[in-house]
Amino acid sequence: MISKLARILTDRQVDKGKLPSDEREVFYYAFENLISDIFNILLSLGIGFLFGKCFEMLVFLACYGMIRKHAGGYHACTRGRCNVISICIVLLIVSLNCLEYSIIPVWIMCIVVIMLSFGIIHISPVEAINKPLNFEEKKKNKISTLKNIVLINLFAYLWMILFLDRSLLYNAMLAFTAVLLLQIFGMIKLYHYKNNQGR
Repeated sequence: MISKLARILTDRQVDKGKLPSDEREVFYYAFENLISDIFNILLSLGIGFLFGKCFEMLVFLACYGMIRKHAGGYHACTRGRCNVISICIVLLIVSLNCLEYSIIPVWIMCIVVIMLSFGIIHISPVEAINKPLNFEEKKKNKISTLKNIVLINLFAYLWMILFLDRSLLYNAMLAFTAVLLLQIFGMIKLYHYKNNQGR
């Protein structure tokens, strides 16, 4: 469905002369990614809305998206598998937000967030098999990851202090956990790929 819609949009834009025909496949790929991202965001927010956790899901998606883009990590081989993994993560996050997390002491949340932050920064960026990074790209992605993590941490702590609400810190912790786990799985996948290439 997503591929078909991306193909229709690309063909229409090329036929109208708004896009060059020799770059049709590039724009098809861009439209396909854009539609898939919009679909996943709307689905995630919809699931959050159904469970009464729309704000929490929005916070999670913002934190996750800001870091994941530069930190790298596991990438599924197919779009369908990627969507299934994304939906599973969303359902897990909504479920965890339905639990009574206020019983977790604030100082434990703070320590966990700081440890996760250092873990993500330390291994960033994790390359994808089909998109190796050169030295400059790695450096740029690591700096962007660091900046975004610092920004999220500052905002989450300020939010907690000003509004006496730890939901932002909790969802930042969940986002950091998801990113770090995907980084670890990405490193394992890359390791196995490189070992199989050497045989």
